[in-house]
Amino acid sequence: MSKMFLLVLDDIWEEDEEKDKSKWEDVLAPLASGGFGSKILVTTRTDSVALMFAKVIKKEEEIVKLDSLEEDECLQLLNSHAFAGIENPPDDHKKLRAIAGEIVM
Repeated sequence: MSKMFLLVLDDIWEEDEEKDKSKWEDVLAPLASGGFGSKILVTTRTDSVALMFAKVIKKEEEIVKLDSLEEDECLQLLNSHAFAGIENPPDDHKKLRAIAGEIVM
């Protein structure tokens, strides 16, 4: 109670908007007593889920639509995390980089 939190709900989807709304109200009700500055971040692929969550938490809609990354941007992001701190990678990293290229395709 009164503790600040960040809750991330990733890739949420719905089958039945009214039924799902009721379930989420039950799940999120205890979080109403969280500390000032607490946040809930929901990622989804559908606008209807985002709107449903705005209603459930009774907050102003704040929907941010993200565009997908281009393949080269995705590969650069993956490589920057997978090979962070490696300036001159050994030859075995070439195989890993080739696999990374297949992943982002």
